Amino acid sequence: MEESEGKGQRLLAIYDRLLRGEVVRKKELALDYGVTEKSIQRDMDELRDFLADADRKGGHAAIRYDRGKKGYELIHSSYEHLDKREILALAKILLESRAFGKEELHGILDKLLSECPPEDRDVVEDIVRNEAFCYVPLKHGRKLLDPLWDLSLFIRGKEIIHFTLKSCHFISRLVHPHPSSHTACAVSL
Repeated sequence: MEESEGKGQRLLAIYDRLLRGEVVRKKELALDYGVTEKSIQRDMDELRDFLADADRKGGHAAIRYDRGKKGYELIHSSYEHLDKREILALAKILLESRAFGKEELHGILDKLLSECPPEDRDVVEDIVRNEAFCYVPLKHGRKLLDPLWDLSLFIRGKEIIHFTLKSCHFISRLVHPHPSSHTACAVSL
């Protein structure tokens, strides 16, 4: 492998580790990749330049050296990513809605928890997993993500939607899009 290919692979690998929330240290990286600490410092400078350029284009992250952790970490802006409280709030709303089957719910929760900052992930996961353990979904037994998406597209496209509700007797509703917005209004039949 040519040196430039090795450097490119090394930069991508370091960036990937930072994205996963790892704290990276020059000495360890130098040993891992068989280069000098000076090479790793140049890599960190290049990654910082890349992120600074991305910041000018709308990205919001930076590499910071943390003296307490004795390494570099990727810091995301607070308005670009959800924080631990916001993730917990969304998870609780999903759990309390009881709208989703366990499979869909756990898929959503896993993705939501993966967005949690690494230093807070264990605590948030513990709280959510404890509540998810006792989760009892509604008995409709249907997957809802696709119908929810489709319904939203119908509303966005201002299409008329016909519903038949089942309870003690059948109730039919025709939903017309509201002309001035993306909302829908039910009309009894």
